[in-house]
Amino acid sequence: MDQPHAVAGIAYTGAQQRRWASALSWLDRPVLAEGRRAWTLLHGDVEHEVTRLRVRLDQIVGAGQVRVVAGSLVTGPARTAVSFRDADRLLRLLLRSPDERPELPFGQAGLAQVLLAVPDERLRWFVHRHLGPIAHRDDLLRTLDCWLATGGSRQAVSERLHLHRNSVGYRVGLIKRLLGVDPLDPQTVAVLRTALAARELLAASEAG
Repeated sequence: MDQPHAVAGIAYTGAQQRRWASALSWLDRPVLAEGRRAWTLLHGDVEHEVTRLRVRLDQIVGAGQVRVVAGSLVTGPARTAVSFRDADRLLRLLLRSPDERPELPFGQAGLAQVLLAVPDERLRWFVHRHLGPIAHRDDLLRTLDCWLATGGSRQAVSERLHLHRNSVGYRVGLIKRLLGVDPLDPQTVAVLRTALAARELLAASEAG
């Protein structure tokens, strides 16, 4: 614990609980099992260890049924709780991901690396401040997310969301009116991306 380490969070999405329990027993490290989730410590090259851990478990339970994350790299037992908290929230976030990404080490978590350190109360304020008028419109939130991700390509958003191009235009126009900003203004893009990431992190934490 006095050496740099990170907490790894592991989730099993399959149906064979006994095989999962057996797989955990074959790991070359102490593991704390909690139903379909488990926790352990990683040292050294954390991102490499995340992949190694997932591949090992996939070999036993079947490919594509394991998700692995790693919290922040910390030193000393007093900081282990911070890494655990990060790993727990990243695991919840990963399990909500629509692209079924199998791994999410802290170093690849993007905006979440910063947002994990922000109190939930502040995150909620930020989301309400910048997304309030559309916060309960999942259709508009998905459209905004795609609009930002594609640099404002109506065709790309249409294909991703299976919408007619005219519907995309209508939704984007409605977003502009409700938020009172241009989603493609460079400064606004950064704010909206952060607000969307904060909203997703909060939703993942509250999902349990």
